[in-house]
Amino acid sequence: MVCQDRLKLIQNELVTQQMDALFVRAGVNVLAMLGYWPGNHAVAGLIPATGKPVLLVPETEYEDACRAIDEDLVVLKTYGLESTTILRSAMDAMLHTLTHEIKRLGLTSGKIGLELSLEDGAVGKLAGDFKYPSKPTWDQLENAFAQGKFLDATDIILRLRMKKTKLEIDFVKKAINIAQKGLDMLYNTELESMTEAQLGALIEGTIHGEGTGKNDLALSRAFASVYSGERSAKQWTHYAYSSGRRIHRGDMVVVELGSVSDGYWCDLTRCAPAGRASNKMKMTLSLLIEAQNRGLAAVKVGEPFSTVNDACHNFLKSKGFDEMYYKHACGHGTGFNYHEGPPIHAASGQLMEEGMVMCIEPGLYFPGEFGLRTEDIFVVTQHGAELLSRHPHSFTD
Repeated sequence: MVCQDRLKLIQNELVTQQMDALFVRAGVNVLAMLGYWPGNHAVAGLIPATGKPVLLVPETEYEDACRAIDEDLVVLKTYGLESTTILRSAMDAMLHTLTHEIKRLGLTSGKIGLELSLEDGAVGKLAGDFKYPSKPTWDQLENAFAQGKFLDATDIILRLRMKKTKLEIDFVKKAINIAQKGLDMLYNTELESMTEAQLGALIEGTIHGEGTGKNDLALSRAFASVYSGERSAKQWTHYAYSSGRRIHRGDMVVVELGSVSDGYWCDLTRCAPAGRASNKMKMTLSLLIEAQNRGLAAVKVGEPFSTVNDACHNFLKSKGFDEMYYKHACGHGTGFNYHEGPPIHAASGQLMEEGMVMCIEPGLYFPGEFGLRTEDIFVVTQHGAELLSRHPHSFTD
């Protein structure tokens, strides 16, 4: 659900940029700008610099949209998408309704921002079918409104997405709480002899089942990437998938977990040994928890995110572990996407701002042995970092 705070941020930015409106089609941006998580990526949002924004949904999503948005804040319009006689795209189908709304708002010859160079996205409710707008959509729009001026507003949209409102942070907290129910399975399951894929399915199924409530708008999904044994030392490579490898006694098991609830994402990593943890595993976990704490302590509004990254890595270097053992930067934004900006990176000059929801994830990887990573979520506040994820990092014998 969109809130007045989000609309105020968007419309203030449009005035600053001397734009008359913003038009979004990508599902992740419809969620971020208007608070509605699309089902099939055939939804659009039109946000004028003044006045009520418009949410366009196909008739098949009308009931969901009615229950998900506040019509005191957003004008809801529908269009007919499905047809057994006419073959058409979503843009073809919505164009008549969109034309009417653009004329009603006096935007026919206005300056409208678009997602022209957007290169990221997030799944909708139909997770197996991802779509995003590109040149055919923008060509149709320009042809239909020859008097209008269309500008690339991607950077503006991404910047607006970096800071979350209190309501949006509450939605992220809900996603975290549900994801942590899945992570409980990592610590409460006999890991030995399971395959990575079986463990991943158990975690994903728990989140889907526990987080999908009686209200048919409530929906949770998860994407668990499980790495075990020597393979866990390659977890940093980002070709994340759970394999058919069977987990053996003494293996380290790393679970990289992206989870989405009602459109809002969280990203967590937890590790557990199959059986008793070795002394080296315990030592590594202890170092990573301390590195993470050093990074959290470095969070300060107005400082660059590089200071957070450096606090983590400088501590690990002081203990004898350099770039040979840590292979990636220490974090990134999350919330509207599984991974989004800004990065927590040594080269990042992005300044920390209140309301940024971030993952902090130092890791150490020992080729041929095992890898470990601690990943948690925090929000930048005026007082520093507020940790949002509370699931423990611990090895028990």
